[in-house]
Amino acid sequence: MKLELTADSAYETEGTGIGAGEGALEWYEKLCSYKIEAGMRCLDIGCGTCTLARDIARRGAFCYGVDIVKTSIDVFSTACSAVGVDREELTEFVSFMRRDVSHDPLLIKENEIDVAFCTETIEHLSNPYYMVVNVKNALKHGGYFCIAYPRPEDNLGYACDEHAHVYPGFLVRDSFERFMKQLYFGLHAYQVNGSSAWYVYRNYKSGELVDPFKVISGNYDEDRLYGFLKDWGKG
Repeated sequence: MKLELTADSAYETEGTGIGAGEGALEWYEKLCSYKIEAGMRCLDIGCGTCTLARDIARRGAFCYGVDIVKTSIDVFSTACSAVGVDREELTEFVSFMRRDVSHDPLLIKENEIDVAFCTETIEHLSNPYYMVVNVKNALKHGGYFCIAYPRPEDNLGYACDEHAHVYPGFLVRDSFERFMKQLYFGLHAYQVNGSSAWYVYRNYKSGELVDPFKVISGNYDEDRLYGFLKDWGKG
């Protein structure tokens, strides 16, 4: 499975988030030149109305849909009916969990997931570190983590057309990229689309990696810790 950034934007409408609404999966694939295929196992953090989980299931891939609100088979049925999809044909490919990903474990086996998605969600979390570490554990070595969020540089605020962030400084590009690097995710692709930031990361795993909380007490060279991720992430 290889990802390559090929498109300039996800939607023609300026300011439309790439994680929002119908067709999100198709836009992900258009941007990154990859396909969700039958037999893959996926994860959608903040699945909302389950449209992304439904579209993944239509490919014959399995998807865990996770959200803090009550996500039920009724919501899934509504999402399927809206586009004329037979829910019964997809039920075996989806599993919904009501979890607060800032505090609750995902209850997914280690190294089970091929591709994880988190769209328009991470900016709302009180503990994004906990969520990312849990996703990292569930992802296979080399698995992909696709993240989209409203850029705080563009639309931070509380008015009707703006977006509230729990920790806006955390999602400024330099800070966020360092955060992900310190958790040993290699940056594969970055794209600005309207007011949204789009990232694709690859998950690196090794028993010899230094835990990020031990870095502050050790005399470590940054290139030794993370230098390999730049080229590795593009593979």
